[in-house]
Amino acid sequence: MKRLLLIAFLFASGCATTYTCIPNHPKEYALKGAIHDLATANGILPDSIQYCVIDTEDIYILVYDRLIKTSAFFLDSLTDEFLYCSVAHEIAHIILGHMPGDESPEIELEADLLAIKVLEKYGMENAKERYLISIEWVHVVYIKEPEVETDTHPALSVRIKNIKENSL
Repeated sequence: MKRLLLIAFLFASGCATTYTCIPNHPKEYALKGAIHDLATANGILPDSIQYCVIDTEDIYILVYDRLIKTSAFFLDSLTDEFLYCSVAHEIAHIILGHMPGDESPEIELEADLLAIKVLEKYGMENAKERYLISIEWVHVVYIKEPEVETDTHPALSVRIKNIKENSL
C-alpha cells in the first residue's frame, strides 16, 4: 500500500551513481538545513550527508546509506518548524534502523517517540507539544483523513495518545 506521508526513507545503494543531480535547486536549502542540523545534533556526521535533487518534484538526501525523500510540493506547504518535526521523524527511523518494507503502525509510533528526543537534542524547546501540532497538521491539512489507519501508519488519535502516554 502506498505511504500516505510523502516524506519517506528508503535504502539507496549507489544513489549518487543512480540519479542525476540538479545542482542548487531552490527547494533543497530548507530541507538540507533541517537534516544537517538534526543529524549532527544526534551524532550523524556532516561528512556522511549527501544532497541530491533529481527533478523539480522530488528531493533526495542521502544520510549514510539511507535516502530521505520529500516532494517539493510538501516542502512548500511546511513551515520551518513543521519541516524540522517531519525531518526529526525520518531521522528517528534512521537511528532506529528501520528498513523499508518493515513498515507498520507500530514502527511509526516508535519513530514518533524518538523524533521528540531528536528535536530535544537539537535544542527545540517544548519539542513534544510542537511535534504534536505538526503531526496534527500533516494528518488534517495534508492527508485530510486524520482517523484513517493504514497498513503503514496509525490514525492521528492513536499517534497523539501514544506520544502523550509514552514520552517523557
